[in-house]
Amino acid sequence: MAPSLLSLPRELRIEIFKYLLVQREPVEVVNVRNPHRLERNILYTNKLFLVEGRPLLYGHNRFHFGRRNSNLLITKFLDAIGSINAPYLRNIYMDFPEVREIEGEVSLVDVDLHVLEIIQSKCTNLQTLTTTVETTTNMEAWLNYFGSPNCFGRPILDKTLDLIAAHFRAIPSLPKIILEVYEGRPTPREPSLDIREKMESLGWTLEVVPGSYCVASYYDRMPMRDLGPGMIFYRWW
Repeated sequence: MAPSLLSLPRELRIEIFKYLLVQREPVEVVNVRNPHRLERNILYTNKLFLVEGRPLLYGHNRFHFGRRNSNLLITKFLDAIGSINAPYLRNIYMDFPEVREIEGEVSLVDVDLHVLEIIQSKCTNLQTLTTTVETTTNMEAWLNYFGSPNCFGRPILDKTLDLIAAHFRAIPSLPKIILEVYEGRPTPREPSLDIREKMESLGWTLEVVPGSYCVASYYDRMPMRDLGPGMIFYRWW
């Protein structure tokens, strides 16, 4: 008769849980075509399994929320998993924060300010925060335009990235900040406007991903109501 999981040594159970609950590639929290293949139901069969497996599920996976609206979805995800599970999170992807500009002054848009505040309060053990390449690309294009001599020049670059850096530093665990970027970049309108050099000076790591530099519309974010019935938010609580 095969032994049950409960009869196995804890160390062996943990290895089995890693096989069932952890995957090498990022977990697509919202994924229509290829839902994640994690055997999460095992956590709800036994209280001991929940206690032992929960830190592996949330702490050993990297959570990705799609290419659009990811900051809105992060808020929903953190509400879904609750305050017990959120502190286990170590690695998440998010949109590069957007800013609004009024007469040369910048501030974060409400959605991104809100998600950063939630991350600061709930993700107390976060180790890595990665911004998606599409949203980093859009910010590069925005800075390249507004930082040109015909607009606000270099000061807008410094104000914008310093503001975002301050919000990143407010996360208690001081996670490593990784910005996904394409190998190519926009031709600077101002020779001294080296956006990536400024990003690196803030201690952020630039991670080159496959693909070509292609500027999407900066304001091209689908409203949540337009995600359609096929976009399923899988149960995580």
